[in-house]
Amino acid sequence: MVGYVGDFLQPNTFARLSRMDDENYIQVLATRKLRSTGDLSAEFDSIQSIRFTREAFRWQKLPVPVVQDLTLEALTRASDNPTFGWSGTLSRAIDRKARLRLGTL
Repeated sequence: MVGYVGDFLQPNTFARLSRMDDENYIQVLATRKLRSTGDLSAEFDSIQSIRFTREAFRWQKLPVPVVQDLTLEALTRASDNPTFGWSGTLSRAIDRKARLRLGTL
């Protein structure tokens, strides 16, 4: 995906038409299913030349009765003071369609 992010204080579409050929946002996303219980994803984002990568792994149907899912994520800022962060989440659905979840970091 390529586009332009900005002009938040300009609600008039016609006033923003000059920005149609500008770009300051790029996003590339890839996902892969790992068997029936895992997902792997990688994402690259660039907004106004600040670049980020995000990688995630989700394991569903854990063999633990208290939790059902494990999600691990890593986020790297690759430009302007490079930094790294990560998170891990354990969660469990509390309704039949798994729309409501309880989780912990």
